[in-house]
Amino acid sequence: IYLSGTLGESLRKIFFFINRLPSSVVEMKLDSVTVTGGALPLFEEFLERLRSDRAARKDVLVLKHLTFVDTDTAMPPHLLCLLLPSLESLHLKVCPLSLSGGPRLSALTDGVRSGLASSLRTLDLGETERAHQKPRKFFGFPLFE
Repeated sequence: IYLSGTLGESLRKIFFFINRLPSSVVEMKLDSVTVTGGALPLFEEFLERLRSDRAARKDVLVLKHLTFVDTDTAMPPHLLCLLLPSLESLHLKVCPLSLSGGPRLSALTDGVRSGLASSLRTLDLGETERAHQKPRKFFGFPLFE
């Protein structure tokens, strides 16, 4: 499901659609419209509902592939922890992750260390920070700071 480019659509319509996605949906591509501002509590509510329904063994969608596609998407740290357990791939593309030890990077590394990301097979940090900066390591892999 590609939900990028929804600027101008009402949040009510977007989340009416999101909350009715069938369990066969395993991939979402999102932009800032669905995870910032007034949409943030709605997205968080959606993720919490998925988690509780999954715990109750209800037939709900399990997001396995998630992509954030624009530079304005600043994924809140606590949402990363809600998303990590089911994800097989996470693509942050040009998402402002803050590789200088900011809260998003800390949430991601803490989630990986604690085992929340045990199903994660692909982590694409894309251009989360500019490559002209000095190198830094992330779980032993070189990144840029």
